[in-house]
Amino acid sequence: MLFLLLFMVLTNMNTIVNAKLTFYNSPACPYAERTAICLHELGVDHTDVKIDLRNKPSWFTNVSPKGKVPCLSIDDGEILYESLVINEFLAESQSSSLLPTSPLDKAKMRLAIDFLDTTLNPAFFTFFANKDDEKDSELAEAFMKALEGVEELLKSHTFLCSSTMTLADIAYMPFFERMVVALSHFKNFTIDPARFERVCAWMTCIFNRPSFKECAMEKEKIIETYSMFRDMDYKFGGLNRNK
Repeated sequence: MLFLLLFMVLTNMNTIVNAKLTFYNSPACPYAERTAICLHELGVDHTDVKIDLRNKPSWFTNVSPKGKVPCLSIDDGEILYESLVINEFLAESQSSSLLPTSPLDKAKMRLAIDFLDTTLNPAFFTFFANKDDEKDSELAEAFMKALEGVEELLKSHTFLCSSTMTLADIAYMPFFERMVVALSHFKNFTIDPARFERVCAWMTCIFNRPSFKECAMEKEKIIETYSMFRDMDYKFGGLNRNK
């Protein structure tokens, strides 16, 4: 009975691992970049389908219920969407160390990602999108206060949650990529290595990973895209808190 159960588990896992995957991607989207990086870190074979988010093909809503990227199609007809969900599925199906094994470590990883979504990104996008020069100093300090939380995450290890990279680091990577370029270009602001030594060391590490280099958005494209966002007072799904 034990051998039968083990065979069933291994057969099911092998089906997932060897499934034909189609990744619906838009290189300008940081959420899609998360999944692109994850796929490259895992070395998973897949078909990459580029979607122009400003001119979506009519069939795309049949694939992605919300018409958003990333989206992952599995050959048995299953569709996954939302970057964090897709990345956990990929890491777990590959038994990768990107997804911690213990319940506590998984919870810590998810809390680190929650900090990005609820604290750091709102501080970044609000500072970036602000057009009132008198508020810039206050918003820059609020952003640096949020960065202190990342510095704290890194106090005991090289990566955000452990001595090895996890899905938390992948979740942060596309946003730090955009922070560095956008804040330097539009705000003449750089992250101070004296105040944020661990953050800067972590950025150097992740920006040199082959997976990041393969998936990174071109600097000029970030500037072009974020210039458009500033012109249209884009709210970034509510992350820009300017009124």
